[in-house]
Amino acid sequence: MKWPEPKWALAVRLMAIALFATVGAAIFLSSRQQPGVLRRRSAETKHAPLSAHVLSVSEHIRHLQVQGGRPLFLLTAARDEVYDDGHHELSDVSVTLYAADASERARITARRAVYYQTSGLVIFATDVRAWTREGLRFRTEELRYDQATEVLHTERPVTFEHASGWGESQGIEVHLPRDRRNRVVLHAVRFAVAPNASGPSELWSVRAAAATFESVTLTFRLAGDVVLAREVDELRADRLDGVLDREHRIRQITAGGNVRLRSRAEHTAVEIASESLTLSFTERQDVSRAIARGSVVARFRDRAEEQELRGPRLDVILASSHGALVPHFARAEGGRVSLMIRDGSRDRRVVERQVEADRLEAFFRTGTRALQRLRASGNVRVEIPPTPSAKTAERTTIWAQEAELMFDGEEDRVTTGRASGDVRVEVEPMEASAARSRRMTMSATLFIEFDPKTHGIARLLQSGKFRYMEGDRRAESERAIYEADSGWIRLRGGAPTVWDARGRTRAEEVDVNPREERSVARGRVVTTVLPREAMARTLPFAERDAPIFIAADRLEVDHRARRARYTGAVRAWQQDTYLAAEELELDEADRTLLARGRVRSFLFRAPRAEGALTEAVPIFVSAARLIYREAERKIVYEGEVSLQRGAQRLLAESLTAFVRPDAAEIERALAERKVVLTDPERRAYAERATYDAAGERIVLEGSPARLEDDRQGVRQQGARLTFLDRGDTVLVEGSEGARRVKTVRTIPRGKQ
Repeated sequence: MKWPEPKWALAVRLMAIALFATVGAAIFLSSRQQPGVLRRRSAETKHAPLSAHVLSVSEHIRHLQVQGGRPLFLLTAARDEVYDDGHHELSDVSVTLYAADASERARITARRAVYYQTSGLVIFATDVRAWTREGLRFRTEELRYDQATEVLHTERPVTFEHASGWGESQGIEVHLPRDRRNRVVLHAVRFAVAPNASGPSELWSVRAAAATFESVTLTFRLAGDVVLAREVDELRADRLDGVLDREHRIRQITAGGNVRLRSRAEHTAVEIASESLTLSFTERQDVSRAIARGSVVARFRDRAEEQELRGPRLDVILASSHGALVPHFARAEGGRVSLMIRDGSRDRRVVERQVEADRLEAFFRTGTRALQRLRASGNVRVEIPPTPSAKTAERTTIWAQEAELMFDGEEDRVTTGRASGDVRVEVEPMEASAARSRRMTMSATLFIEFDPKTHGIARLLQSGKFRYMEGDRRAESERAIYEADSGWIRLRGGAPTVWDARGRTRAEEVDVNPREERSVARGRVVTTVLPREAMARTLPFAERDAPIFIAADRLEVDHRARRARYTGAVRAWQQDTYLAAEELELDEADRTLLARGRVRSFLFRAPRAEGALTEAVPIFVSAARLIYREAERKIVYEGEVSLQRGAQRLLAESLTAFVRPDAAEIERALAERKVVLTDPERRAYAERATYDAAGERIVLEGSPARLEDDRQGVRQQGARLTFLDRGDTVLVEGSEGARRVKTVRTIPRGKQ
């Protein structure tokens, strides 16, 4: 119902409307050129005194402002008081703003409102409610609207809601241009994001110092101590930019500055820290993917195990399980990246295994944070520390171009691993008292088995041109197997060979134990002992500048005790001298040699007679056992000894030969027990025989010593028989000790 209005009042109103439109247009253009005019203008009019002179009062007014045939706004109020300074005071007011297509773009209602006609400013007060076409609804106690800038603004507390959430803030700015590029700015904001697809437990709560929303681009920005949280998930950052879908659900956000993402549940957690972090969301508003950049540190914890990823860039595919984030796949790249795996079970200390590479890819067991597979590429480095329960403390470092580790997700432990491309394994003893040095092995590929109890290395299999280095010790083969429990490295294929400064050994199979400093070779064993080395002096060969060769079926070496044992068809030789037996033991420390079992040797010659034209006569000796002591240059043969020198043969139970230190020639010898000396058609028997190479004299002693000469038909005996002149003269002596000659006979050779 309207009250009668005088004609002069109607004229004044028409003039006011025209003036309002003109001034409004001018202020609009000015505000586009001078940002911030709204705040300045508000400050100017905030405390401006109102005139007490009322020009007119109207009730139940309804005014539709039209321009170019299109509506601009619709004003309704229960009462309108017009004052002589041009402002209006309205009650129970409602203002509807229209877009260029005549659709509603916003509506504001309030118990009271003041409209400054000259500036185009409307101040709504008391139970102010506003609505925008994007579905934003908010309430406050004061709200200002500037027609020129088309901005709604207040610094009072605001509560707001949307189909996708609700919240509160300290102030709001709503930019309502007619081109639909609406923008909302909130301060000290707290709100919850709850799209229709989500249940109460899936709400995201947001807190920030400031928030901005763009309606056309469906983007928003949060700044200042930003916190985004849901149940056990929380994201913190200095700023955050996001994109919404058409249902106003979060599609993607990018956080920057001191970014921290955490998702924690019982005994499990996901944490990511970086300079920036981009998160993608599902329709249910679950985080599906995280891309972190800049000094990234990511931790995935599952029961007793934790993985820590570091690098310039990290891409993680995530899923939600029981309300918490769980990783499905993670890729770190963009430079040098690393993964630290910490194992802290109840019955063990924390054990850390580290993987470094140019690129890391981690695959997790579905629905858990437990690693299932880890793939590394580009200058890979895997470090495996000693485990507390291991027999020896060794730190193992593996280098390769590609590597892969497999995990048992249920047991939270690594099971197997593979590596390829210039594989190098370095093992460093950790004991302070360890005398062993660092060892290194190289190959084309590597397979690793881990111990299910200790989580340490149980077995290594290296294939493709395997090489081993430790100190001056080297080895090579086609492949090798390392057994951590026993410490053995087993070389197979490609004629396994080991060597050091003293010599070289080749065999069909070679086993090396650096921990116990032992080695074993089997099958066609051939050792080359270099001249002038300690082991060369242990062998009874004379040449100091020629190598010595030893062949056998098997070789066992104790490097710590400096002992070697050859078994099975053993044969040692240097040039034309040799020693053969079933077993040969060398003690380098004591410089002794022991040969057993069918010993056969040609180690020395009888010296050539002075002025003789013939070569020195070789001496061949066989026995059951041989002992050589380098310090004494003494060779002892024991058990069924047989010595052959040309046509002359000596049998005894024991023979001790002393050889010259500079030549393979015998100086003297002693035969004992059951001595038999034979040459064609002549035999001598004694209990003891001595040989003097310088005098070419053989002395036989016994009880009695006897001689049988078939050529002369003579049988002679005495306490001592002495063969002179290379055996052509025999001196027979009695037992009185006066050297009384019982028989002296010259036996020319060749006569009957």
